[in-house]
Amino acid sequence: MEKSKQQIRAMLKDKRMDMNRQEVLERSARVQDQVLATEEFQKADTVCLYLPIHNEVEMEKIIQACRALGKRTAAPRIRDGEMEFFYFDSDADLAEGFYGIREPKGNDAVSWDRDKMLMIMPGVAFDEAGHRIGHGGGYYDRYLARNPKALGHTMAVCYDFQILPQVPAESFDIRPRKIVAETRIIGYI
Repeated sequence: MEKSKQQIRAMLKDKRMDMNRQEVLERSARVQDQVLATEEFQKADTVCLYLPIHNEVEMEKIIQACRALGKRTAAPRIRDGEMEFFYFDSDADLAEGFYGIREPKGNDAVSWDRDKMLMIMPGVAFDEAGHRIGHGGGYYDRYLARNPKALGHTMAVCYDFQILPQVPAESFDIRPRKIVAETRIIGYI
């Protein structure tokens, strides 16, 4: 019997939450090393990323690399049910926001007006065909539908156990261009 998105979310969120802090840090470091080695990251001058919660893949190593390389960083902020990305330079530029997730305090919004940009997105589950199950709010799908220039610059990150042979997908679900996990990278055109 095929599992629903809700069942898959519950199963994989539980598995993610079962990891201890050391395991999260070690697995996240492997994923981040993979991201840092990608051509997409190396060419980007702006990296839009998420700020993790609930044992999601950490982003600190990527943020530090961005700062060392002079790349700008941005993170999402939710207002009135919609997500937008805003630039931030340091932890001092962040405050607790929607769902207790840290988000930028400033109002310098990202505009997808050039090619040297990268969006790193989270997810709960992925499959071999590149389908993504998010947390269920549809924020990334709606953001990408409103910002079609960002579509070609998307990368999702996850732990290896979050990649399943197949996940349910809807017509409005937007696939990332690349999925980066601890030991593998799945890419799409």
